[in-house]
Amino acid sequence: MVHQLEMRTAALIVAVVAFLASPPSFAETPVTVADEVQRQVMSPFCPGRLLADCPSASASELKLEILREAERGKKADQIVAELAAKYGDEIRATPAFSGFALLAWLIPLLFLGTGALVLLWWLWRNRTDTVKEEADLCDVADYESDEP
Repeated sequence: MVHQLEMRTAALIVAVVAFLASPPSFAETPVTVADEVQRQVMSPFCPGRLLADCPSASASELKLEILREAERGKKADQIVAELAAKYGDEIRATPAFSGFALLAWLIPLLFLGTGALVLLWWLWRNRTDTVKEEADLCDVADYESDEP
């Protein structure tokens, strides 16, 4: 039972790694770059909404500006960096991978790693207890069969 669980876990890990390592299936066009940027930044005109979801006229102008930048050949990361410089880092929908914001990425990973270690310890401990119980049962069976 434990061996099947370990095999399933290993298969799941391999599938996730393969998925994450696969290249994107679409070519980067200015429209896809602009869409990506609009989904990576919060709207400065509609609080709490992504730029892609903001219906205001000012947001439409900013979306058009982003599309123009993409048509000039800028990558999504470059456009997001320019928007963060113009509107502040809080425009990013996800925290940056540097400075204090890096903790927003590291703390969940720390909790996931700790949880995985606790799970592995629990599985190992239960596996060890099962082996001991089976050995004890074998000893009892041997003792009972030795009596006349």
